[in-house]
Amino acid sequence: MDKKKAALTWALLGTSFLLYGLYCALTTGGTWYLIASAAILVASGTVCLASAVQIMRRPDQQRY
Repeated sequence: MDKKKAALTWALLGTSFLLYGLYCALTTGGTWYLIASAAILVASGTVCLASAVQIMRRPDQQRY
C-alpha cells in the first residue's frame, strides 16, 4: 500500500473515532459507562492519528 494512502486511511479512522468520542462525551447525561466509552474512543482515535504520523515519518523504501 502506498505510504500516503495508508496514512490517510489511519488519519480518517482516527478523526472519526475522535469526533464520535467527543459527541458521546458531550451528549451523555452523566452516565458513567457512556463517559468511559467516550474516553476509550478518544484514546483509540489518538492512537490512530499517531500511527498516521508515524507512517508519514517513516523513510521511503529503496527499490532496486
